[in-house]
Amino acid sequence: MNNSIQYSKDFKLLKWNDFNFEPIQINTLSILEDPKYYKNSFTFRDAIIDAIETRSGKKIFKLSLVTPDYKSSKKFYGIGFLEDRTVATFEIENTPIFEEWFINIQRFKSDDVTKKFVPSIYNFSTSLYSSQPVSNIKNITFQENTGAFIDQFIPDQFIAEKLAKEKVDFLTPFIQLEAKINLEEVKQSFNALIAEKGLTIHPPKNNDAIYAQFEKEAGFPFPAIIKEYLTLHNGIDRCAIMGAEDIYKEWKGWKNVMMIGRKKTC
Repeated sequence: MNNSIQYSKDFKLLKWNDFNFEPIQINTLSILEDPKYYKNSFTFRDAIIDAIETRSGKKIFKLSLVTPDYKSSKKFYGIGFLEDRTVATFEIENTPIFEEWFINIQRFKSDDVTKKFVPSIYNFSTSLYSSQPVSNIKNITFQENTGAFIDQFIPDQFIAEKLAKEKVDFLTPFIQLEAKINLEEVKQSFNALIAEKGLTIHPPKNNDAIYAQFEKEAGFPFPAIIKEYLTLHNGIDRCAIMGAEDIYKEWKGWKNVMMIGRKKTC
């Protein structure tokens, strides 16, 4: 397959002529029997993903579909981000059945729907279906700045090392692995709080497995200062003071929120 390019740090510099948009026809779309069926958009998405995976012989992390305006062009372009960190490019043939499905998912009410087409980019994966006007991509165009345009939609799997470094750089100023506490003073204050509020504590236990899992995922050790604190308890009923397992779950939850936020700003 001569239409794929290995992703690299210089990918943004590539121009239109550096890519080969290989013609491909989507043959897995059947006759559209129920235009109002809510799963039509996902059927359309899955058909394109299946066709490009079959053609390339590789799994797709993400697929971008660039649509035309139907005035200057009726060409559709597919960009597959493949499992080997290559970018495969295709020109998708606008067959009558493909066009019928595409027009249907636009959900226009006008008789002449093509008058209302706005060039858009759709992003697909098995768990993703999103779209936005091409005009949202400021200062670069698909035809003139092709590599930079495509780079806007690179999946996280392609830049895992960069994201990991960004995470470490962000967290490092907040990590105080050498911090110390006077455990005896903390214990006295802790016991006074328990007695005053009549709280029920969960007794401390061996949390080595949780600490090891945290370090594996975070890339740094579970803070020693919190380990010391967890020798006094493993959480308190009806209280915000958490045990090791709940601390790990809370950290993981916020980690996922940060990842979602990063995707939305890409």
